[in-house]
Amino acid sequence: MSPRLKPSNDKFFKYMNESSHSMCEGALILKDFIDNNPDSEEQLKKLRAIGDRSDQVYRKTITKLGKSFITPFEREDIYSLASKLHGIMDSIYGIMQMMVLYKIGRAMNPNIIGLACVLVQSTQEIQKAVDALQNLGKNYDMVVEACSKISQFEHEGDYLYRTGVALLLDTADSSAMIEVLKWKEIFERLEKVLDYCEDVGDILKGVAVKYV
Repeated sequence: MSPRLKPSNDKFFKYMNESSHSMCEGALILKDFIDNNPDSEEQLKKLRAIGDRSDQVYRKTITKLGKSFITPFEREDIYSLASKLHGIMDSIYGIMQMMVLYKIGRAMNPNIIGLACVLVQSTQEIQKAVDALQNLGKNYDMVVEACSKISQFEHEGDYLYRTGVALLLDTADSSAMIEVLKWKEIFERLEKVLDYCEDVGDILKGVAVKYV
């Protein structure tokens, strides 16, 4: 007989929901910045506040994990999920901070805009799956489908990364190599955070398979 998720009102679910919502909100702010290049300092301030909130939730999760005798699912899975969600939020903030510090300007390469869009879609699927964990018996199919979409978005992100960097290098001249290097690093970091999203999807799918 497979194990079952323990008490549905456990605070672990609340913390994971808060963490996934913060991450999703952060991805939307980053996408808006890449799309529209609004007031960078104001956007960075908003993202920092979300990041601080994410830090607090992560600390609460780890503290509760250390004090809890019974957890809704395996401690290793809770720790991995909390750490990855927190890491995605940190990475999103790091990308935004880098763009502001580099004074990188508005994105002209359509692939960087595409990567930001795919990141938002991926975080939204993560949020959907995390929200569904509390009633996994009913929401199993939803969680598995969300995880499948997250994987698809990661593959799409790989394609956008490769074609975007190729376009970046093909259209640059020698006088713009510093800008090329800046944008290449942004491409790499966006592609990496999509890898983290796929890691979260793998964790969520593993939990679903074990507990249904």
